[in-house]
Amino acid sequence: MNTKVTTSLDRDNPKLEQLSANVPRSPLQAKESLCHKYRNRMAQLMKTAPKLAIALAALLSKPAPVEAASFNFTYAPGATLEQMLGFEVAANVWSNFLVDDVEVNLFVDIVDSSLLPANVVGGSLPGVNPGYDYGEFRNELYADRTSNNDWTAYSNLNLYTYQSGANDPYADRYRVAFERGNSYWYNKNLTLTNANAKALGLRPTHDNAMDGYIVMSDLSDHLLVDWDYNYRRDSSAPWFSLDYASVAIHEIGHALGFISGIDSALVREASGTFEQNLDRLFRTTSLDLFRYSKWSKNKGWLDLAVGPKSYLSIDGGRTALADFSRGNKNFGLGSDGFQGSHWKQQGNEIGIMDPLIFLGERPEVQAPDLQAFDIMGWDLRSDLRDGISSSELNLNWFDLTSQAEQRLANSLGISVADLFANSTTWANSLTSWVDTDNDSVDDRVEQMLENSEVYNWCWILCGGSGGGSWQSGLWQEFRWQTLPTEAIQANAQSVPEPTSTTGFLALGVLGIGSRLKRRSQPL
Repeated sequence: MNTKVTTSLDRDNPKLEQLSANVPRSPLQAKESLCHKYRNRMAQLMKTAPKLAIALAALLSKPAPVEAASFNFTYAPGATLEQMLGFEVAANVWSNFLVDDVEVNLFVDIVDSSLLPANVVGGSLPGVNPGYDYGEFRNELYADRTSNNDWTAYSNLNLYTYQSGANDPYADRYRVAFERGNSYWYNKNLTLTNANAKALGLRPTHDNAMDGYIVMSDLSDHLLVDWDYNYRRDSSAPWFSLDYASVAIHEIGHALGFISGIDSALVREASGTFEQNLDRLFRTTSLDLFRYSKWSKNKGWLDLAVGPKSYLSIDGGRTALADFSRGNKNFGLGSDGFQGSHWKQQGNEIGIMDPLIFLGERPEVQAPDLQAFDIMGWDLRSDLRDGISSSELNLNWFDLTSQAEQRLANSLGISVADLFANSTTWANSLTSWVDTDNDSVDDRVEQMLENSEVYNWCWILCGGSGGGSWQSGLWQEFRWQTLPTEAIQANAQSVPEPTSTTGFLALGVLGIGSRLKRRSQPL
């Protein structure tokens, strides 16, 4: 909703009242006249100052979009009001930049950290569909062009028209290279997250099915690390804190579509079966359509190999906008150990979708983040469509937090003061859990997993018992952001490679194994 502030500033009268030069003034009269003059000036200044402040605020702040992506959160039992607010604020951040008229439905679960893999602090498992037709995607992306980057990106989409047989019509395909590098795969299917498909109009934009499942650790196993719930950001972040809002923004970003098919790779292409490599191919996402390396650019192929120096490009690989992480360290080939569903970890922050978050930091959405979502099919605020300056990324965290508080209060029909006066009671009333088949999985999350078709989530209900099972099934679907913990490690030598979660606080795309384990344990 736009808030327009209109002000009219009082102007000083340029004609000041003067005493006649022909009438001599006594020193007392002159002094009184001078005092009267400055009293008038002070009165005018006091009247004008508030209006100047309002006008300045109106100039510096960006108006809220008339339309914006909206988010509906379902909170599992155990979530506190502070934690709910963190996601409501994170949603406001994305709504400030993305103006598609869609509703994104997310299930949020706060989990005892002892039930998660070592040092994992959170993650997001998006609802996906691997069966979108590439030609249909191209048509919708064409219709969705609103920015300069959209036009460039569409014009340079990888395109290979091929007929595989008499019964197969000519179809739009794209070409992908894996680790071998001397050959390519072609595909006419594409995987999109539910939210990304909504933004493109390939899925009903206001359906109420779940679009993602997010878990957050309660950090109970991390005695030296606390969540920072200061969403107004009116003071510095404590050095030992992990910013809750930043993590929530990051996890929502994965659900919106920032995922890569390279994270589905189990082995190198040469060691994989045909079915394994085909599964990798079918996991190609809208983000991957703009993933190139210098080598693949010359071939005219997308580079979805684990290891190469790949980057985001909207002009067929000629220009690198931002580097991607390089994937599973066990592959070698130059891989860096961070999942490809993130920016490349480097000395300076690329954006909110970086793989690492450091203690005492408050990462924010940056231009490369928005460029990526823009070309994937999301629409940016109108002032961001011809280029993004740092000033256009500024956020009023006080207002974002106040709006989130008011929204939660309104959902309960109470005031914000009442909300905080009885925060535990009201937070409990905002939680929801539906399990009609008593299988320890919320029915709405279960339906999302089944509809996604690619998640092997039955492993724990069908006899799995954790341990090695984390390396199969849903574990392969996790995409996590990591927090290097050198600052809280007693022994610096215990810090492992980033491919391991040991010694790192991790967050990204997590499966529901933790929820299944928790619900199956005696209460």
